[in-house]
Amino acid sequence: MPCKCWESYSVEPLSTALVSCNTNLLNECERLEGLLDGLRPTLPAEVLPYFELCVTYSSEIKTQVALIVEYLHSDHTELLPELLSETQRLTRQFQSLNQIVVTPLFRASERDRLCLWVLRWLHAAHPSTNDTVVALGDGSFSIYYFLDHAPIYYVPTSSQQGLLYLPLLFHEFGHLLHLRHQQELHDLVVELQNKLTTLLEPALSRGDDYDQAKTEDRRRVVETWFDWMEEFFCDAVGYAIGGVAFVGAFSSFLLMKGDDMFYMPPNRLGGSSHPVSRIRIRLLTERLRQDGSVESAERIYQTWAALAETKGLEENYHGYFEDSFVPLVMQTLDDMLTEASPHAPAKAEEGAPPTTPSRVVQTAWQKFIDSPSDYVAWERETVGELILHIEQ
Repeated sequence: MPCKCWESYSVEPLSTALVSCNTNLLNECERLEGLLDGLRPTLPAEVLPYFELCVTYSSEIKTQVALIVEYLHSDHTELLPELLSETQRLTRQFQSLNQIVVTPLFRASERDRLCLWVLRWLHAAHPSTNDTVVALGDGSFSIYYFLDHAPIYYVPTSSQQGLLYLPLLFHEFGHLLHLRHQQELHDLVVELQNKLTTLLEPALSRGDDYDQAKTEDRRRVVETWFDWMEEFFCDAVGYAIGGVAFVGAFSSFLLMKGDDMFYMPPNRLGGSSHPVSRIRIRLLTERLRQDGSVESAERIYQTWAALAETKGLEENYHGYFEDSFVPLVMQTLDDMLTEASPHAPAKAEEGAPPTTPSRVVQTAWQKFIDSPSDYVAWERETVGELILHIEQ
């Protein structure tokens, strides 16, 4: 029911504003539909499912806006508050569609086929994502959820045409798995938080102001781990699918990004959404060691240690990470992996040709490490062969 406060205001200014805004919004919807219609013949086949979803979504918004315009031209002033709320909602939806969702379509080209091949393989191999349509955008490695079942994966422009950083898409895929298994994974993280609370509890308590301050510090540490665990989980997904290649890509991508990758002061650690990258490297190299890739683990870990030493960056996390956390965290991550089962792509490797994304990137990283001077020519030839394979 409309709030009685509306009764004390003149309806004419509001009605006029709503007619104007909805008419403009309807015009914008029709303009976007025309642009999309003209775009259709130019799109690669791999993008068409996402294109059709965008067209449907745009049409739904347009239909609802047109209905509001009809109501506004009728004598139903009692509906104005409700029509205002609907206009605001539809405006936000259209702006999201117009500014974010359709933009991958207007930059789409045949060059996208390599990344789209990787993304289709990732989603098709997992039962909770095999009905997902995807799009590719330009930007730093990240993922944007459109209606939950149509994510946009962002990849830096030059990285879209190479092999070495494609494993980072496995991490972004982990965010989609986390969304699909959110409640179960959150429950496991809450269990970890309870264990960390117990672990951090002091043997003796004095009950004074100092104790209260330390209790608050411990609470902030435990709360921060809730968000950190999503990133650690996505790293573990990346490793489960890409193995050593993922760790190599992850390490190389972050290593030179600055001192923040090694150290953050306490006031920035508390409530941060991403752990310090050196902690993430610590856990990933721990997985390498557990799986027998000791040489790779040591090479990557020592590279980070050498850079930190050169910069004079001590390994100090101000209580937000301790060695004693590692067994609890690794066990929780194993349980999260079991729950979300990201291993399906890796298992599909058995007996498969060496043209699956996981094998390709592992081969690429081994080639890069063994013979960096020959790598560029090898990559160019391999990508060309892959594109031919994808087009068949």
